[in-house]
Amino acid sequence: MRKYALRLSYDGSLFCGWQKQYGSAAEGNPSIQGVVQDALRSIITDEAVSVVGSGRTDSGVHALGQVAHFVIRDKAWDCGILLKALNARLPPSIRVLKVVEVPLEFHAQRSALRKQYSYYFQQ
Repeated sequence: MRKYALRLSYDGSLFCGWQKQYGSAAEGNPSIQGVVQDALRSIITDEAVSVVGSGRTDSGVHALGQVAHFVIRDKAWDCGILLKALNARLPPSIRVLKVVEVPLEFHAQRSALRKQYSYYFQQ
C-alpha cells in the first residue's frame, strides 16, 4: 500500500463544500471531495479510492492550500504523473498544486501542524 498527499487550491463557488454528500443532500452542486475522488478513480481504475481532507469547508468556500490524502493498494505512481493526470481531469476551479508520497501513518487531519482560515465578507 502507498499513501499520497495532495495540496489543493479551489474556487468553491460551484460546490456544496468539501464533504461528499449522500441522499437528498447530494442533489444540486457537487462536492470538492467527490470531484477529486472521481478524477482519481478515472486514473486508478483497479480500485475504489477514498480521499480524506484536512478539514471540511462549507458551500462556496475557497481554499489556497488544503491538504488531502488517499491510499492506493495497486502500484507506485510517479507524483508528477499523478499531478498532471489529476489536473487534466479536474475542472479549472480545482487545481492540484502538489502530490507527494507520505508514510502510511500520515493523516491529513491528525498530522496537521496548523490550519489557517481567513474570512472575507462581501456586501
